[in-house]
Amino acid sequence: MKRKKKETRGDRWEKNIWRAYGLTPWMVVEMYAEQGGKCAICTNDLHEKNWVIDHKHVRNYKKLSPEEKRKFVRGLVCIYCNWKVLGQIERAGRVRAVRACRYLGFLAGTSLEREAT
Repeated sequence: MKRKKKETRGDRWEKNIWRAYGLTPWMVVEMYAEQGGKCAICTNDLHEKNWVIDHKHVRNYKKLSPEEKRKFVRGLVCIYCNWKVLGQIERAGRVRAVRACRYLGFLAGTSLEREAT
């Protein structure tokens, strides 16, 4: 009877990113390089922080094929930006997020201000 090869942490990560995002490890390396190794939101170095693959949250995402899931991947972000920034904005919704930015004075004279009105 053959013994199953013990699955390594890297093997599990490879399977997980394929199943969850439709990405191969080389695609993730390419994204990392395209972003210069920096978080897409705060631009801090990702090698100094824990980071995640960010994707658009769409209905029935888990039922999509890996190839379809890949279309919704947005980039690599640090844990803080994923949970505290993107999470809050996505829960608030686009209009509320733009209104909050306008209220805080972040949008004065920008194209986002014109887009929201």
